[in-house]
Amino acid sequence: MAPYFIRKYQESDHQWVVGLLSQGKAENITATSCHALKSPQTLVLLLGGHFAVLLVSESWLPALMFCLAFLLVLWFLARHHWRNYERLALGTDMVDITTLYLSKPGFSLWVAESEKKVVGMIGALPVHDFTCEKQELYMARLYVDSEHRCQGVAKALVRTLFQFA
Repeated sequence: MAPYFIRKYQESDHQWVVGLLSQGKAENITATSCHALKSPQTLVLLLGGHFAVLLVSESWLPALMFCLAFLLVLWFLARHHWRNYERLALGTDMVDITTLYLSKPGFSLWVAESEKKVVGMIGALPVHDFTCEKQELYMARLYVDSEHRCQGVAKALVRTLFQFA
């Protein structure tokens, strides 16, 4: 395990931070597809469609092709969802990180660095709720590089956020 340390975001970290965001969203595509496949509604559509095609065509090949097409559509829908989320993030707060996270009071972004490489990040955004009198902080953009997970990086980032709060 390579040592890491937590520090405030610097402008030179921008490419690393955007890469972490993209990697995190790409990992969600498969997880979302698997989760959707486990839902009862999806299973009913998949099996019902399979048997309907089998009854109509009286052949296994079109029924099998239906199943493959269904799984492919499920994967593309998950991919579309997470790619849109990534585009939205890269078009909003990730465009000018310094202006949003480092120049306003109550905002901050930290990175975890290991071997001169950013391996994790976490952001803090204040919540302005005028209905309650207490101040709240929103944890944003918690990502850890897949090679550095299960090493306490996320725990250290969240601890840094709590100290900031």
